[in-house]
Amino acid sequence: MDQLRKLARTSFERSAGGYKSNDAGTLRLFQLPQAGNGTAPTPPEHTALTEPKLLQLLDEGDARTRDQTQDTSATASLRLVVVPRSNDDAVEMSHEAFGSLIDRFKMDSMVLQHIASNSYGFHAHADSHTYYVGTYVYSLAWSANPKTLRTNAVLLLRTAPILKNGDLIRDSFFHILCEFAPHLHAPHFLLFVIYVHLSTTSQVAVALNVESVRKVETLTKHGPGRGADSKDDTSSTPMVVDIDELSKAAQDIAVTQVHLANLQRHDPYIKDIAAYLRELSHPKARPQAPDDKSVEPARLPCLDKVPPQLRGKCKSSLESLSAMLHPLEKMTSDLEPTVRFLQTRANCQSSVISSLMTHEDARLNTELARLSTELGEASRRDSSAMRSIAMMTMIFLPATFFAALFSMSCIPEWAKTNFWAYWACALPSTFIVFIVFKFYHRGVDKAKQHQEEHKKVQKPTDRMPSLTSTEIEMTSMNGKDINVPERALLR
Repeated sequence: MDQLRKLARTSFERSAGGYKSNDAGTLRLFQLPQAGNGTAPTPPEHTALTEPKLLQLLDEGDARTRDQTQDTSATASLRLVVVPRSNDDAVEMSHEAFGSLIDRFKMDSMVLQHIASNSYGFHAHADSHTYYVGTYVYSLAWSANPKTLRTNAVLLLRTAPILKNGDLIRDSFFHILCEFAPHLHAPHFLLFVIYVHLSTTSQVAVALNVESVRKVETLTKHGPGRGADSKDDTSSTPMVVDIDELSKAAQDIAVTQVHLANLQRHDPYIKDIAAYLRELSHPKARPQAPDDKSVEPARLPCLDKVPPQLRGKCKSSLESLSAMLHPLEKMTSDLEPTVRFLQTRANCQSSVISSLMTHEDARLNTELARLSTELGEASRRDSSAMRSIAMMTMIFLPATFFAALFSMSCIPEWAKTNFWAYWACALPSTFIVFIVFKFYHRGVDKAKQHQEEHKKVQKPTDRMPSLTSTEIEMTSMNGKDINVPERALLR
């Protein structure tokens, strides 16, 4: 085990770049009173602390603890330091100060490995009374002294904007701590508080994801969560959904799937914590020597190291928390099937959205094709109109030309007086223009047709066919005067 602790220290030293000095003063200290004063504890005020101020408060607390070592009225206590952790996993506390904080709280060095690797799950180091719980929102490491019932903890709180910079999780966690403060004497009191917090927050997360899935089901009109629209729709009117709404729904359902996968990942170690707590509350018989025939009552092993003056309070608190364990287990037992069912609904909605987007895309393509057809028809009509205009121009242009020509003063007088001469020139020229126009366009059409036929004739088979590796080898061998019957080799 010592080798693993050395490796954990090495990992912590290598991760020094992931720590930054807390110049903004965002550290916080939460303490439960060491001596009862008859008042119920309340969540602490959000007073931000700098590193020097935090260390000063911890030194004062250590001094009071040393003074109360021989005091028979001493009771259980809890000190919890809140250290922010940014989205890039950087711990907002200097590397040296954080390491000294872990050593001050007498935590096992193994927690440094968990923190450096941002581990998830529940890890218990019972021999050193050190524990670690890692979630996607926070990581909590603590040491619990069974002889003094003093607990020291470090809460690494992820300051994500979606969680209001960690305020929601911190406030809810402190609220549960204060609610269960009367049971502070129970062994692993903090672990039970974490179990309650994870159980309640997971239920809230499930409810939020159900709401997200229902919104998408209402939009797609598919699934059990459509509310008033859930009855069968026998109308044949096709459903039209805006493509932007479908894109937004696809993003929402993808986020929901990630959250559900995260809940599914948290479920096993929530059950691990419950099993660990159940084991602590289960009485066991004391091992005896083989020749000892006496019978001793079963006892709770976690009470063996508790001082006699605190053992009564400790046992009472443990029994109270053990009575709450079964209802909590029932509450979290349906988390896994609920998450699986929601994942199925979310996957169905993802498929429905994909089908609707494909249908909407096909509808838009059909509409575009219809508009293109109408545009082509309009262009054809415009082309026919332009052709008619061109035909009318060809009819009147030669006659207009000769009319202008015959009106010139240089034309002989006999041509002006004989009107038949005008028609003798205008009619043949109009006929000639039409003949030239017809044969010109016929030649252009034949040239285009010839080019298209020439392109069709040029096929890939006219080019040199590609040779396989076997044919290339046969050709090479034949070129070296080595005649090989290819058919025989290919059989």
